[in-house]
Amino acid sequence: MKLFKKKHLFLLLTCMLIFDFGMAWIDFSPPDMEPWSADLDGQFVTPVSTVALYRSDKSRAEDIEYDEIKTLVNQAIQAAGGLESIVSDGDSVILKPNLVGAGGKRPEVNGVTTDNRVVRAVSEIVRELNPSGWIGVLEGSAPGNNQHTSDMYKLYAYTKSNLPLVDDIICLEDVCGETKDYDSDQLVATKLPAGKALYPNSKKPNNSDEIYFAKLFYNADVIISIPVLKNHESAALTCAIKNTSIGMTPISIYSKSQYNIPNLRYEIEHAYPYMHFWLHDFFMARPTDFVLVDGLQGLQNGPGSSNSNDRMNMRLIMAGKDLVSVDALAAYIIGMDAEIIDYLVYLHNDKVGCADQRLVRLLGNASISDVKKKFKHNDQRTIDRMVSDIKPPMVSINSAFVNGNTLNLSLDVSDDTRLVEIIANGKKLDQNVISNFESIQITGENIAGAGQDIEVIAYDQYRNSASALSTVTGVPESMLQAAKNYELLPNFPNPFNPETDISYRLPETAQVAVTVYSLRGERVKVLESATKNAGQHHVRWDGTDLQGQPAASGIYLYHMVAVSGTERFVASEKMTLVR
Repeated sequence: MKLFKKKHLFLLLTCMLIFDFGMAWIDFSPPDMEPWSADLDGQFVTPVSTVALYRSDKSRAEDIEYDEIKTLVNQAIQAAGGLESIVSDGDSVILKPNLVGAGGKRPEVNGVTTDNRVVRAVSEIVRELNPSGWIGVLEGSAPGNNQHTSDMYKLYAYTKSNLPLVDDIICLEDVCGETKDYDSDQLVATKLPAGKALYPNSKKPNNSDEIYFAKLFYNADVIISIPVLKNHESAALTCAIKNTSIGMTPISIYSKSQYNIPNLRYEIEHAYPYMHFWLHDFFMARPTDFVLVDGLQGLQNGPGSSNSNDRMNMRLIMAGKDLVSVDALAAYIIGMDAEIIDYLVYLHNDKVGCADQRLVRLLGNASISDVKKKFKHNDQRTIDRMVSDIKPPMVSINSAFVNGNTLNLSLDVSDDTRLVEIIANGKKLDQNVISNFESIQITGENIAGAGQDIEVIAYDQYRNSASALSTVTGVPESMLQAAKNYELLPNFPNPFNPETDISYRLPETAQVAVTVYSLRGERVKVLESATKNAGQHHVRWDGTDLQGQPAASGIYLYHMVAVSGTERFVASEKMTLVR
């Protein structure tokens, strides 16, 4: 019996070595999201990306006509920063929709495939910026029944008459060479930097480091992903990134055979976690430049359910330059937790895009709480990433007053609050608040003056949100009376990177100077030089010197001099800049 057990163990180990020797190192647990380069230990952060979200006021997605689609697309693109910095005249621009065979014969708003009218609206915007360049629609569909991508184009009315400003409508299988021809002149092979690839070579068709792209796709000046808002059994979310990272893998290399369409790209392992590894690697090797999400219908039990009950009637258009940020907010919209969707975290950790919602600014006519729905799925891999919490955090404004150009806020928020945005003069202020919500001081040009309304929006970790409104007042009399003496207060945060707030109190009107010095006595920055009324005041150092250049890490002094008649007050405190 002992001999039998030893032989059995030996055979098991041998099989493991033969079939998956290189996989012993893989950690199958979800990755932890690492901090972004911004300092998330302080009170304030500046968003690093912007996502636009617009919703039609129609009650049914089927009722949205082309003129409104074009308006929604234009609004979303402009709110997300526009295409002017991406598209130039003479460029080659690829528009990548999402077409699969299960959507049925309804070409528009079926929830499964990109509505051709959305692609038309994008092409019109691109053509205005690129009158003499080339615009092509490129898709490698997964239709089933051994159909070609061209059959999907016909089924969903992707024709030159519906897309008059597009130069070519191209099938991926026609532009990526012959089956297993790794040296085809229609392909580009590239490698990720050492240590960055996640998808194992042992699962690639030729067991190599190379990732293959259709040259037409890889060399395009601009790639715009135009996916549908859906969930997915192993990727959890099929939106901006999966639309290109699976949808543009060359069929000649990554399918069993070029025209064996039901197994399209299934030499890429779709099981968890390999799908996430592949999404990371392919997108990192050739990031997409912009995304416009067709969320007019949306689909649960995705990516290809033909059940009309799975259509979600979302009436949304999303857009952004950072596809990781777009996918993260899309995840919250469909009831998922972006921080445990593996490929988003992998790309975030490699700084390919930002998945931390505290650093993503959402603009548009709707909030995620307004549009959020739980997209059902029957696959446990997706169910594990769903959240049922749709309860927004609690928020109220205790006080809101302005002192000079400094807004002072005191809030009550529930413990689940992770982020606060402030809207003054109808515009979101540049910085987000991520801690110490009970005492906020913000200085800037867009600060609302006394008598104006201010709105505070609080978010929890799942992007559920609630807001509170108040009218800004002047400095309360109680505060003016409380300043009995001159006082220089400790800066906050400390240590800091790159900004810190400095407050001081005056018992009377005085000429005030606040200056930053190095420990050697060199003047680094003048923060204040003005006559100030009695009360509490606030200045901010952004970590730059007199020339506007970033100051080096180290200990600095902030020095205050206040003069009123014969009264002279002088004080200094230390602070530490850590980059």
